[in-house]
Amino acid sequence: MAALSPLSDELALVAACDLAGDEELLRRLAAARQSSFDWDRFAFLARGNAMAGLVAARLDRVAPDVAPERVAALLRAELQANAVVQLAQTAAAARLSHSLAAAGVRSIVLKGMALSHMLYPADPHWRSSGDIDILIDQADLAAAGRVMAGEGYRRLWPETGMPPMGQDMFLLLANVFDYASPVSGQLVELHHRITLNPAWMPGGFDELHAASAEIGTARGAIRGLDGPHLVSYLCWHAFAHFGFRLKWFCDIVRALRRAGAGSCAALCPAGEGFAQGPLALADALIGAILPAIEGKRAMAAPDAWRGDANRILADMERPANLPTARSLALLPGELAFRLFLMRLSPGWRGKGYELLRATSDPRDVAVLGLGKRYAALYALAGPFLAIRRFLLARGGG
Repeated sequence: MAALSPLSDELALVAACDLAGDEELLRRLAAARQSSFDWDRFAFLARGNAMAGLVAARLDRVAPDVAPERVAALLRAELQANAVVQLAQTAAAARLSHSLAAAGVRSIVLKGMALSHMLYPADPHWRSSGDIDILIDQADLAAAGRVMAGEGYRRLWPETGMPPMGQDMFLLLANVFDYASPVSGQLVELHHRITLNPAWMPGGFDELHAASAEIGTARGAIRGLDGPHLVSYLCWHAFAHFGFRLKWFCDIVRALRRAGAGSCAALCPAGEGFAQGPLALADALIGAILPAIEGKRAMAAPDAWRGDANRILADMERPANLPTARSLALLPGELAFRLFLMRLSPGWRGKGYELLRATSDPRDVAVLGLGKRYAALYALAGPFLAIRRFLLARGGG
């Protein structure tokens, strides 16, 4: 075991704005003022990790004059935008939760509003969120779709229905239906499975709902994940997305503190079905982030995950979003990413799904029209169908 690469002073201060107490944050700010601290890079990292509003709030509360005015003004603008968006999202999430319940559809709000009100109860507007994610039982998809339509939301994805024989394959390859309000532009992702890979999380919707907690908001109660299921979900989400990773790991630390747990692995035991790979990797990264806040050396990381942990820390220093569209140019990077997720995924089922998803696309269902018992055919035909879409797009056909 060896220590991980240290965080830059700028990234460590962003993390400190979220996780450090006032006294520790003041100490770090005093050190920044007396050194060659790069305030512009600090602002870039705060914005790139979707933490600018939170950073602005903590600086204004603890040391309002420490950052250059141009940096402080940029960060405060993000905080003001956060506050407006958070109010609208809270109202929409509470209203949709109530409407779904009235239609007999149980729901869990993932990430976003649930974390804002659970982990930042006094200041939910500090935490930014781009959309509303709602988890329902797959059996309630049709009923939930009617509720969304009744609330004025238009489905963006999939744009049209899938061939009847291919419905189960589409639901295997995609776990989200996208909706938007044509009036407000509010985006809602309706999840019928908590993670894209069906093997990542233990249990089904009934177990997740039983383990969820009611969260109060100014616009009504919503339900959100809590305890081990929340921490496990956040670990998987952090590793399955390139963007905003520091924000997700700060969320994990706050969730651990809420549960009174010292580590992800201790809170989520293997005996209860939680995959240990992502938990061990998350603990290694937390062992680099928390000491950096206090100006200490990172804790030793397991050899099996040290290379991945250092790569993720390097990614945090140059934040970027995961591409939302697939292309041949991005294929090598996507395959490397899938191999990483395959290593993390538990058992042959989890690893096999990553292989299937690397070669297949939900849009393939519209072409082949076959059910999931033909998954091997989708895996073989997927690359050729991707090339066909690429050629059609280039030709404008």
